[in-house]
Parts: sequence; C-alpha cells; structure tokens
Amino acid sequence: MVNRLYETILIVDKHAKFRASLKGYLRARLQHVKVLEASSEKAGVRTAVKERPDVALIDAESGGSATASAIRRTCPRCKNIILANEAAAVLCKAAKNNGIVAYVDKKDIVTKLLPILDKQLPKNGACGRRSLKSHR
Repeated sequence: MVNRLYETILIVDKHAKFRASLKGYLRARLQHVKVLEASSEKAGVRTAVKERPDVALIDAESGGSATASAIRRTCPRCKNIILANEAAAVLCKAAKNNGIVAYVDKKDIVTKLLPILDKQLPKNGACGRRSLKSHR
C-alpha cells in the first residue's frame, strides 16, 4: 500500500482539453487530491503502476472496460469509474467485474461525479479527513 499525504485520481481520456477541464474542476473542489492524466490505455496503465491511484476516471472511448481491466490487474485497490457521452447501462453491467464502481454520463459530471468520488476516495488517509468543497 502506498503511504501518501493525498488521494490520487487518474483521468484516462484521449481528449487533452477534456482532461484539462476535468482536472481543473476536480482540483478546485477536492482538497488533498492529486489529479493525474493519461491520453491512452497504455499510458493509463503505466501511470497506474507508478502512482497507484485511488480512483481512475476512464473514458469509454479510450478503452473503457479494457482499460479498467488492465488497471485493475496492476492496481487492484483502484476504483474505476467509466465516463461516456451517452447512456451505456449494458456497458456498466458488463464492466462491474473490472473494478468499475460507477458510470457517469459526461453531460452529468457536474451533478453526479463529486458524490460518487466522495464515496470512493479514502476518507482517513495519511492526511486525515478529506475535505470536499461545495460543488454548487
């Protein structure tokens, strides 16, 4: 287990602008969180091996379930959340075996992602209680 003073979120998405926007959104609302980026499945797995993230936000178009499975093999404690542009309930059900704990439609990120992260990120890490800033 990695001993650190912050929780880590890995964003795996091929779109640099989306990754940057999501990273800014998360850093503005979550204290004691390190946000990492990867532009592909391979880069995501390499980053997961090195950094051992607590949560991976994986774009369905950037490998989705396959990326979640690869990250799960190298980092079994990582909670995977699939982000997509359209509803994919079938994908979500099929992907539960790959450590996927949730599905968030990209259009619902502002309203649904933070409550999910609040449940999935460790609450009593080395830094003490994590503080979630208001997202309203």
